[in-house]
Amino acid sequence: MIKRPLPSIQDVLMVAHAAGELVLSMQGTAKVERKEDGSNVTEADIAANALISKALSQLTPNIPVLAEENEKKINDHILKHVTDFWAVDPLDVTQSYIEGRDGYSINIALLENHVPILGVLLFPAKGECYFTGEDGFAYRQFLTATPEKIEVQSFDKLRQEGANIRSVMSIALRSRGNEDAINAKQKSINTIVTTGQHRACMVATGQALMCSEQEGFRLWDTAPTYAIVRAAGGDIRQNNGHTLQFNTGLVLPDYTVAHPSLLDRILPEESDDTNAPFQLAAHESL
Repeated sequence: MIKRPLPSIQDVLMVAHAAGELVLSMQGTAKVERKEDGSNVTEADIAANALISKALSQLTPNIPVLAEENEKKINDHILKHVTDFWAVDPLDVTQSYIEGRDGYSINIALLENHVPILGVLLFPAKGECYFTGEDGFAYRQFLTATPEKIEVQSFDKLRQEGANIRSVMSIALRSRGNEDAINAKQKSINTIVTTGQHRACMVATGQALMCSEQEGFRLWDTAPTYAIVRAAGGDIRQNNGHTLQFNTGLVLPDYTVAHPSLLDRILPEESDDTNAPFQLAAHESL
């Protein structure tokens, strides 16, 4: 168990913002290389990884850092033998960064017994930061403005207020391609097209009622999101109905982000199908 009190969220935010300033200063000039798995990595990924890992190790010397740009043997050891650790993606959605766009983020989470309990998602080029507060709630901050508490929309509350669910329902989607997953019958539903963990942030703020993600996100991508969404009153569940787990490997299965009252309606009861398909069209009761 992590020794209490937990690290100050302000200290973690300072680490994230220092990394954000670093990657912003390197955007457009950072050299790009290929990893063994074929994905791109830049000098900024490596530099931000070193900065964050060093800072977190100084902040909590007894808590190891699982990070995307670590040596594989370090991450493998942490996954196999450690239950309390930091999870870091120093530059998520690297392709957006390479292309000079603003969809990338710096992701930091603290996990206790394999459950994310603290999270920071910083989008340096957007000037947006989402984080868990020490009061147990979730917050969004634009640049240096005062942080504002955020909350996932309750499906049941909307229905009780007599809302036409289809007219108010917004879904956060990937920026490339999966708009076709919503058939013509659902075209009246609003869509918010964005990248990476920003989709789940739209759910955490109530701007979208839900987002559904395909298998492939890594632990360090989603761990901070999980902490933030749950602090905002939402939940993240596998599409087979199970709670999303962070102790079964780096690659996560399909999952959906929404208020528990909506997840109860659109996801099946728990099953053994790890990647049960999510079908919005099947849920006419909405």
